[in-house]
Amino acid sequence: MGFFTAFMAFFSIWGLGQGQNAGSDRSSDHNDQRDAEPEYNEKSNLAERQLGSDTVDTAPEAELDERYTIDVVFDDDVPEALRESVLRAQETLETLITGDVAGTDTIDDLLVHIQMAAIDGQGASVARTLVNEFGADDLPVDVDIFVDEDDIAALAERGDLDSLVLHEMLHAVGFGVSWERLGLISEDSEGNPVFTGEHATAVYAEMTEADGDPAGVPLEQHGSGFTAQRHWDEERIDGELMIGYLTGQTSVSDLTQASLIDIGHEIADDEEDQWDARIKELADLVF
Repeated sequence: MGFFTAFMAFFSIWGLGQGQNAGSDRSSDHNDQRDAEPEYNEKSNLAERQLGSDTVDTAPEAELDERYTIDVVFDDDVPEALRESVLRAQETLETLITGDVAGTDTIDDLLVHIQMAAIDGQGASVARTLVNEFGADDLPVDVDIFVDEDDIAALAERGDLDSLVLHEMLHAVGFGVSWERLGLISEDSEGNPVFTGEHATAVYAEMTEADGDPAGVPLEQHGSGFTAQRHWDEERIDGELMIGYLTGQTSVSDLTQASLIDIGHEIADDEEDQWDARIKELADLVF
């Protein structure tokens, strides 16, 4: 498999207080200088980046074209609690996403390598996800997820591993990282970034009871390019798994599910039928 240098995006966690924040190196008033930002002292911040490596698919050959497969490889030193969280996230997403994607000659459909790393000591960046390669459909194919060995115990003790891992795995299947490649980021009338996928926009209109035609789903605009336009806007969509802050959520919302359809994933038949019906109904109401 060729080595692809992809655009970089970091998912880090800052400060292991009681509330946690999943964003990235936040600039200006959301930067990592927490002494100047007391309201974020007890939150932690996720970021992501993308680089490259070579790996092989481990799915049974007979099933490669029949379902969406996430193959997971663990380094030997990955603790059991983290393994269990990853396998739960894998099951959740393989159940939700059903359709085969482009993949590569050696990977069908997604390979995720879980590793422990000495990132930056305790309490700063606790996880990083590297997307190495995209398929012809602009969905990730080869991904590395690193968790800081100095922070894993605190995350496990607080019960935050499931939320953290599901957040990271959703990025691994394309949430946030494929949007720009697919031309699904634009601006509203005030110049704020929005995600323009049809399904997610319709769900957002329903959530907010919007009058008229919303330009799209509001996106995070604070911080560096590693966070901005990679998550839902926390100021308008609070408490969601895929906002910039780790909220403890462990379920994939209607909004996030709809966005997966917009980037090209096929959702389980009953869910997809539901979305098609809802889009038609909402189009009559708000578009």
